[in-house]
Amino acid sequence: RISTPASLLATTLEVHTGHTMIRTIDVVTLVLSCILGIAWTDAFSLHHSGTASSSTYRQTSTKRHQRIQSPTILYVEPPKYYNAPSPTSGTPKKTNAAPYPKIGDVVRYYDLDGGNAKGQLKVGKLLLIQKVSPEKFVGDVMEMEFVGDGYYAEFPSRERRSRITVQELEGLSPISASYVRSADAFFVPMSDGQPKVTFERFELEGYAGPKPLEVNSDVVERDGERYVELKGQLLRDAALLGAVGTL
Repeated sequence: RISTPASLLATTLEVHTGHTMIRTIDVVTLVLSCILGIAWTDAFSLHHSGTASSSTYRQTSTKRHQRIQSPTILYVEPPKYYNAPSPTSGTPKKTNAAPYPKIGDVVRYYDLDGGNAKGQLKVGKLLLIQKVSPEKFVGDVMEMEFVGDGYYAEFPSRERRSRITVQELEGLSPISASYVRSADAFFVPMSDGQPKVTFERFELEGYAGPKPLEVNSDVVERDGERYVELKGQLLRDAALLGAVGTL
């Protein structure tokens, strides 16, 4: 068979075309394989990471749940309070005990010169307490004048000295009186027209007399210095005024 150039060309093109188609199919297959491989790798990685994340989340949740269910309890020692000893420890405390007498108390007493067997009832103020024996106290009581409506006022200054009498503390009864400034008098509770006392007598058992006044020596010294300065200033002013008057 004699091949012509045209037939040779056609054969060459056919062969070439066949090889090209084969190469094209190989390339397409390779690309699809790569795509499928990448997709499978991504899916496997995603599945693995999701499993790991889920496991980590479960572990974290389990630990958090364990912390919530079984918290750590810290023991705190309770504070220690100091129990101060009672001032009356060792001695029974009297209920509704009468008070000790003190200077300035308003009291009820009886004047034996009133004409009655028990004496005339009076209200006065305790001014001074004196100890006359190891177990006996007396007090200077200044009588007060009844001015009406339960008010008792002090007598004028010119009469007060004559209204003072010496009374034994055993015969005095405390009265819960309150001073009213607007009336310049003491209001005394009344019962059936008589002054009402809180107790029939003062508590004298264990009584050692009134407490002495506490004097601050520093204050007394400063007041003495101020007195000397003031006295000197007055004398100088008086001398100056006298000199001016003579001129």
